[in-house]
Amino acid sequence: MDGLRRGRALGAVRAAPLLVAALALLAAACRPAPGTDAVALARDDAAGALTVLVGGREAVVFRYGPDLDLPHYWPLRSPSGRSMLVQKTEPYPHHRSFWFADTVRLEGGGAGEGEGSEARDSSFYNALTSGVPLGGGDFGPPFRDRVRLVSFTRLEAAGGSAEVAADLVWETDGRPVLDEKRSLAVRGLGRGEYLLDLTFTLVAAHGDVAFKSDDVHYAWPYLRLDPAFSGERGGRIVSDSGAEGQEATNMKPARWIDCSNTVDGVTEGLAVFQFPDGAGHRFLTREYGTFGPRRPDDRSGRPFTLRKGQTLAQRVGVLVHRGDAFSGRVRERYEEYASGARRPAGGRAMGVVEEAGAGALTVVDGDKPVLTYRHGDRLPAGVDPKYARSSYVHPLYSLDGAPLTEDFPADHPHHHGLFWAWPSVVVRGVATQSWHPAEPALRQRFVRWAGQEVGPSGVRLVTENAWTLGGRETVVEETVALTVHPASALGRAIDVEITLRPLDGPVELRGAAESDKGYGGLCLRGAALLEGAAMTTDEGPLEGDSAGRPFRWADLSAGAGGGIAVFVTPGHPGFPLTWLVRNSYAGILNPCWPGLQGATVSPDAPAVLRYRVYVHRGDAASGRVARAYEAYAAGGRR
Repeated sequence: MDGLRRGRALGAVRAAPLLVAALALLAAACRPAPGTDAVALARDDAAGALTVLVGGREAVVFRYGPDLDLPHYWPLRSPSGRSMLVQKTEPYPHHRSFWFADTVRLEGGGAGEGEGSEARDSSFYNALTSGVPLGGGDFGPPFRDRVRLVSFTRLEAAGGSAEVAADLVWETDGRPVLDEKRSLAVRGLGRGEYLLDLTFTLVAAHGDVAFKSDDVHYAWPYLRLDPAFSGERGGRIVSDSGAEGQEATNMKPARWIDCSNTVDGVTEGLAVFQFPDGAGHRFLTREYGTFGPRRPDDRSGRPFTLRKGQTLAQRVGVLVHRGDAFSGRVRERYEEYASGARRPAGGRAMGVVEEAGAGALTVVDGDKPVLTYRHGDRLPAGVDPKYARSSYVHPLYSLDGAPLTEDFPADHPHHHGLFWAWPSVVVRGVATQSWHPAEPALRQRFVRWAGQEVGPSGVRLVTENAWTLGGRETVVEETVALTVHPASALGRAIDVEITLRPLDGPVELRGAAESDKGYGGLCLRGAALLEGAAMTTDEGPLEGDSAGRPFRWADLSAGAGGGIAVFVTPGHPGFPLTWLVRNSYAGILNPCWPGLQGATVSPDAPAVLRYRVYVHRGDAASGRVARAYEAYAAGGRR
């Protein structure tokens, strides 16, 4: 028990504030009928139970007691009040009703019997059996492997909805292996029906973590049906494709799976919705009653490593409904959930909208666009195919919705809105670049969404990209995080964090030697609105284009059209950076890194580059750009 107490203390110290995931968007999903059941929360720390009540009746209970192997949800009740899941059952007592787990290894030791001990596989899936045998096939605390609730960070209920957010830690022998941030939104739908919207986000906060789950026996999350609802008792397993039964649905691609049955003359069901994240997902299904979605296909069926600081998220909806999949309108409700997840709830709410087939995700604030992230290859008609590009921001809009950036301009078709690229890259002894098309080609490619979070604090998008050499082999893993803050009366802050981690050796980056400009790194190409814009830096106004001078920030302003500035965090490598600033051909803002001196990035020493883009009204003075930078440099939000 001393190890457990030590783990609790360590977890409490490490607990960080949670950026609440896309919960407010649920107001648009599964539109309730008049008379929606009110949702309330009842917390009992002594019992380790958080009860969600829908229409004054127990709907689902989150179990988090200190002596549990895994926090889980049980019971989960049907509209008629019947428990639809089972908390523990033979021959699989480690099945925990509705739970989230995996088998992982913290690389480099530190999760064993003592400091410096060799790392081992931690099977949180079998956390129960890591405890003390009690006889009769049962186990109790302490557990070698367990998931522990650190704290609730949000508990709110009003009208027909509620929101819960929590920090958890995955521990082995009382030592942290992974941090987890979990969010739950509950929506009453009337007649005892309800929707749960959950996001599980794992954070490799303690080192590189290898995921060791096998090709078959896992889901994210798992649900274990009460036998009365299982296929073995006449229950129906149905997928969105119309396939039925385990044989037709197990390990098959699906957007949702529904399980329903008629018990004591009442037909009710439970559906799991996979959040539309642009990735393929397959479902685990069993006639005896276990089912759930797997991770995206590119992270399933083989081991992989989550690098220190990286995150991995899964978002699902759970619909509890009357009738079977057809009479319960499961298909219709999934479409409402999927579209509602991509649209703001109304008013001035922020949200994200996916352009189907365009490889583009747009952040919106009410009815105005904020920015579009291009995760798919883009190539306008008439442009040489060698200029095709993905993984950048365009357009980036003013507060009034006017485009502030340009893409594929005729004078420089390699310029793309807000982008990041380097004119000199040496990888594996091969000289190439990503600024201009080159041979061998070095391309940025979208891999997957690692996070999409929407809440009162704004929108956060996290994407994992790959640098491929010669169109084949990945040589650098790139993670891009965009945090879009709500706008004030004067401006809007957009934080950009780029992490570059080579896979198997050092990569040398250098700015352009042309006229000693040193350009490279994060670069903003302005739109026609900024042609001839006033140029201002922390050193004062610029009378003409500038190259090679160090600044903390630089701004382009078009007067009544507003302006845009780029800030460099004081913690940036090489701070203060030299800049290329232009108001010719619509404007350039480029804090040059690593400039002419160059830099070497390695697997053990990745580059982490942090900036803030500040879109504002008026010019630099009336938009209070200098004040906004000082607040940013001091750690403020604006």
